[in-house]
Amino acid sequence: MDFTEKTNSESIRHPWETARADIVWGLAEKYFPNRKDVKMFDAGCGDCFFLKYAAKKLPETAVIEGFDNGSSREFREKLSSEGLNVYGGLDEISGKLYDVVFLMDVLEHI
Repeated sequence: MDFTEKTNSESIRHPWETARADIVWGLAEKYFPNRKDVKMFDAGCGDCFFLKYAAKKLPETAVIEGFDNGSSREFREKLSSEGLNVYGGLDEISGKLYDVVFLMDVLEHI
């Protein structure tokens, strides 16, 4: 969900979002080279539903990061305190390498 679609409720998600997360995760997880050290990135992560979903599935040693140019500094700091790194600019990730990159919300808008 992008920020323009956000509601006040974190607990209520559209069935499309939950079904898509389940399906994409089921397809992708078998390709992770090493689940405990996987480096995952979600471009255009919006309100970070999928990042939070992945964080519940992966061990604490995994690197889970995302990017959304619509995210506020306060939002990114809150997520950082939860162990998720979200960047507001692509220049912040220059030179980083990831095992898996998700573009689900980007592709959805295209």
